[in-house]
Amino acid sequence: MKIFFGIILVLCFCCSTDKNNALYDQITYFDHTTSNELSINEIIDKHKTGNFLKDESPKYYKKLGDHTWWYHFELAKGKGTKFFTVSNTYLSYGKIFIIRNDSITPLNTVSYYKNQPHKSIFYKHPVWKIELDELDATEVFLKLKNNGGRTLLEFHLETENEFLKRIEYEYIISSLFIAFLVCMICTLLFFATLKKEYSVFFYVFYIFCLIIEFLAGKGLGLQFFWSGSSFLTNNIRSLFQTISLLSIGLFYVYFYKLSHKHQINKLIFRWGVYLTFPLLCVYGYKYFFGGLGSFYLLVWVILKAIAAVWFLNHLYLLKKKLVPAYLVF
Repeated sequence: MKIFFGIILVLCFCCSTDKNNALYDQITYFDHTTSNELSINEIIDKHKTGNFLKDESPKYYKKLGDHTWWYHFELAKGKGTKFFTVSNTYLSYGKIFIIRNDSITPLNTVSYYKNQPHKSIFYKHPVWKIELDELDATEVFLKLKNNGGRTLLEFHLETENEFLKRIEYEYIISSLFIAFLVCMICTLLFFATLKKEYSVFFYVFYIFCLIIEFLAGKGLGLQFFWSGSSFLTNNIRSLFQTISLLSIGLFYVYFYKLSHKHQINKLIFRWGVYLTFPLLCVYGYKYFFGGLGSFYLLVWVILKAIAAVWFLNHLYLLKKKLVPAYLVF
């Protein structure tokens, strides 16, 4: 499964790269503290006076912090429509301003928790439809905000056909991966029932959690399933990562047949499972009372620590030939 997952990741990466080098070559940027808000007219003046900078080594990931970031590029005059995409489902704020003949036209504002991307154009990422002009070039100012950690800033500027082709390819790859996991679930349920190895049910639920986390990470869950729930929108990834670790931990505890002298190794798995219960209780509190917006950061630290300890425990058990290698790697 891990090999197949790696192949899917490579295909998704290939599907999302290149063809936009020319766009990155002409993009310039300017940032300021969000508390010192500037109007679009002030930003245009900043651009005219040379305050926008060229990023000599553009990166897909950037820490935006508590700043507002403005990006500028220009579209040549012509016919038709361009679709501009920021490939980030969980963008806190995004808005585009079109400048043509000294006229400013604001396009729709997007935000993952309020004005969600799919409510304007039914796609998981923020997309803006930009009409070209046959007589004049079109200047584009993109305004972005995103507190927290690193922000994915993968831009696409495409014709309608290019845009549709790319998203169809993305959905095909995602569907293949989900179909593979569903087949795994069905196969494991069949053999677990046949062999009466009911501890495998925990592994089945772990795979189900992987599907949910995949849908959340790719933005498909927000697009199709839970956009109406603010709790799920803000918490589903870290919540189901916690539940998945709980499930795989219970699988380790009940599936591994360890002798009495290796009970310390089983206790390591068991204590990892116990540590997930307080986290789930906090999620219960968040569901009823809200708040604790940055709790997921603590959750990720704890989950990574548990996973690291479990991996070392597996290496020891593998060295003693008590578990198969495919359950470790």
